[in-house]
Amino acid sequence: AVKLTGRDLDILQMAGMDGLATLACLNEKFWPGQSGKKCRERLGQLVRAGWLERHYLDTVFSRGEPVFTLTHLGARELKKATGHQALFVGLPARGEIHQQLLAQRARLRLEKELGARGLVLVEWTGERALRSEAYRGRLSGRVDKKQAGGAGLNNTRTAPGEWGDAKAIFQDRTGGQSYSFNLEIDGQYWGRMLREKIEGLAESGHPVVWVTLPSRAGRIRAEIMRTGANNIQVMVLALKTCQYHRKSYHKQGKGRQMNEYRRRSVGN
Repeated sequence: AVKLTGRDLDILQMAGMDGLATLACLNEKFWPGQSGKKCRERLGQLVRAGWLERHYLDTVFSRGEPVFTLTHLGARELKKATGHQALFVGLPARGEIHQQLLAQRARLRLEKELGARGLVLVEWTGERALRSEAYRGRLSGRVDKKQAGGAGLNNTRTAPGEWGDAKAIFQDRTGGQSYSFNLEIDGQYWGRMLREKIEGLAESGHPVVWVTLPSRAGRIRAEIMRTGANNIQVMVLALKTCQYHRKSYHKQGKGRQMNEYRRRSVGN
């Protein structure tokens, strides 16, 4: 039997909160500077033990890359150990995969860049947990406009997504000042919707990092300048965007279901 270590729980948490975790991201975060052999070996043990499930995707990083998702067994163990409730089990919906991949890359980049300035990530809240918190707040009437990161959840016209796609809290390594901001993952807003979204974020006054790709960066920056917002920063990830569709099959000789994703079109 595989005994879960503290690092194993962190791996389960990353997959469960982000919706999926690529082999490259897991190796970069938990085995930095290493070739990937130890990462693959440990992930293989966690898969065989039933804590994680392995899939193969054509991602923005490479074709047929292994990615890992939380299983029901892993989710139960993680909830027992950490108390986290809002977790993804299995692959996210097809339309969410690209967004989750970009959010994960943005998280690692922020940890690296802000870490060089003496800041450490102390809390990361993914979209599912934010939606859960916002919904509970709406029911209780305790969520205000700035907490929602947009137009305010007490407004019945508020659409899903107004509270951001993720929230990060960094703290000085000495235990001093904390810095909190929301992340907005680009790709859902166009035309008037984009303008209104940026206006809402600007009006909230809460710090926001807008994560986008090179093909959209100019448009996003132009809209931010038009509103005069000084609380929105743009992070550009030089990645290709893919669309996915799944085909399930059973690998010969092993009898376990796996998922293969084929790339239908590539942007940029």
